[in-house]
Amino acid sequence: MAYIIARVPPIDDDLADQVFAADSFIAMANTPGIDDGEAILVGMLQISQDPNVLVTGDKRFVAALRVHFPDVFCMIRGRLLTFEKCLRMICDARGTAYVVDHVAKAATCDGTLRAALGTNHPCDEVSFLKALKSFDPASDTS
Repeated sequence: MAYIIARVPPIDDDLADQVFAADSFIAMANTPGIDDGEAILVGMLQISQDPNVLVTGDKRFVAALRVHFPDVFCMIRGRLLTFEKCLRMICDARGTAYVVDHVAKAATCDGTLRAALGTNHPCDEVSFLKALKSFDPASDTS
């Protein structure tokens, strides 16, 4: 975590002013499922040319963005990093068995994990990956 914090710069005042002045910020901030902070972060992604990403585990936010602002969603989709996508990326890097072994202990805390793991342990790796993709609110299959 310290590594990430050390690499993330403070929000530039000019960028913040641009975000707050944008009509889309007001519209997003007044949309159920999208809070002010999320609207600010999306606005920053829209304006900034940096390859920044928005990490979120909030399915309601992603669903609201997708439904109410489909053009914005399409523009930033590749820079949305969801919980499910993070797990799939770790599976790619470390192997699905590694992830399953490590997340199984915490499955009771998360509905996505419970559903992806199913009742058979160890679960089928193909089914696990397919479930993660299907539960990902930013996935093209959602």
